[in-house]
Amino acid sequence: MSNLKDQVVFVTGAGGGIGKIIAIEFAKLGASVAIADLNEELLKTAVKDIESYGGQALGLVANVIDLESMRAALQKVVSTFGRLDVAVNNAGVVGIGSIEEIEPADWDKIMSVNSKGVFVSTKAELEIMKPQGSGAIINSASIAGKMGMAHLSHYVASKFAVIGFTNSIAKEVATTGITVNAICP
Repeated sequence: MSNLKDQVVFVTGAGGGIGKIIAIEFAKLGASVAIADLNEELLKTAVKDIESYGGQALGLVANVIDLESMRAALQKVVSTFGRLDVAVNNAGVVGIGSIEEIEPADWDKIMSVNSKGVFVSTKAELEIMKPQGSGAIINSASIAGKMGMAHLSHYVASKFAVIGFTNSIAKEVATTGITVNAICP
């Protein structure tokens, strides 16, 4: 088991679900963890849960599709912990429906949170990591980003986009000391 005692980790969509579990696991390894979500009540509970494992936690209400919101949240991370070592861009939404059932607004929402949210978050994170000359960004894609699935076309498209974006940004920052990867739960 790694010791992440001096590491600072930021996780989006961490008010619950996979994001909360990711944040708890980083805290168990000794990292200071900042979590972001739109739901303030979920954030409060998640912070308490992280702290119950002995971790240091900071909850931040932030919107992954708003660059200024993400910049403000990340500045709070840096002012609180002094740096940013790992960012996990996990915020996402899912939608189910056939092509006949999916409305353009449904498509826009899924693509905005799942794809644009990863772009905006990564952009803001790199503004901190590049001057540091180090960092790791982990984008949550999905197994759905590797194959088509009936009744999930908008979700699948958003996760394919995350994988393509991640591959491109990894190449773009390859010489900066920053790694960019995607996970596909």
